[in-house]
Amino acid sequence: MSKNEDDAKVLDCDLCPPDPDHSKLCPTWSEVDYALHLKLMHECELCRMLCQSYMARETHYERIHGKYFSHEEWYEIVGSEVIPRYGRFLPLNGWRNPVELLADLPTDPVDLCRWLYPLCVQMLQFKRPEAGLFSPPSNLSGQALYIETNFAAFLDLSKTTRFKRLKGIEARARLMAMVLALPTFSPGYAEQKLRDYWIDESR
Repeated sequence: MSKNEDDAKVLDCDLCPPDPDHSKLCPTWSEVDYALHLKLMHECELCRMLCQSYMARETHYERIHGKYFSHEEWYEIVGSEVIPRYGRFLPLNGWRNPVELLADLPTDPVDLCRWLYPLCVQMLQFKRPEAGLFSPPSNLSGQALYIETNFAAFLDLSKTTRFKRLKGIEARARLMAMVLALPTFSPGYAEQKLRDYWIDESR
């Protein structure tokens, strides 16, 4: 880790669990060091979600994506060459998409929006929305599983100018729920299809 006082500053990892010896867990990192830490220890390579820990990421790969990372050497044929590679994702035998196992999953997109909305509101109160999925309330566990499975759709939305310009958590959560209800479509299409419906968990 960089120790250069001119280009470094203290950056706490808000995902790692707290440690009594703060200086060991959170050294003086440059922004480059910190970004590398997040990528190596927290980021899912398949959907870009930041997981709570390295071990939580391994569980995420298996539960959400149905894959595990094999560190064994393998070979790829490129033209007339055989090139050695190291590490790859392999399918997990017997895996089923966890969303398919949710008994209370609404089938209508509007109902799905209303079902997702309460957790969207909670997630957007965190600096990193992923944190709202780590220990969700028991009554929102199904929504947490659904959102984790479709998290890439939220990340795509979060980069749009439309999302960034919205003021207030409720407005952003409403758009977030619409996009997650139609995760295979663009954020603009999802909003166009569902924006006329008031998303209120009490309805």
